[in-house]
Amino acid sequence: MSTQDNYIRTALRVPPDLHAHIHEAAKSSNRTFNAEIVARLARSFEPPSDTTRLQEVAGVHKNTAAVLGGLSTTMAKMVLAATALFTSDQKKNLPQIELWEAVAEGVASGHGIAIVEALEKLNSPNAHD
Repeated sequence: MSTQDNYIRTALRVPPDLHAHIHEAAKSSNRTFNAEIVARLARSFEPPSDTTRLQEVAGVHKNTAAVLGGLSTTMAKMVLAATALFTSDQKKNLPQIELWEAVAEGVASGHGIAIVEALEKLNSPNAHD
């Protein structure tokens, strides 16, 4: 059990809404206002657990995937807009444009990974045997 001698008294100013949140948290965890503040401060100095680290990494990867997904969709729309500038005669002379359009439409509709896998299979050394 702690005694008053184990603590240093200090004054702390907090905004009213934070003060209310601390009181609510203290009540729900059956602690005093002071004990809630001490527990939260002490926890902030503990090294993160493996679970916390994994959650942080997963969050970063999720955000990265969202950004990359947005970029690939934007790029697909750009390809579609660029290929729309070609006339039908020009498209007949450049059959790759149809492939670009098909890939861009697939990526724009959320099928980018499947398209990449299919293209990798087409480009694999065994695909032409």
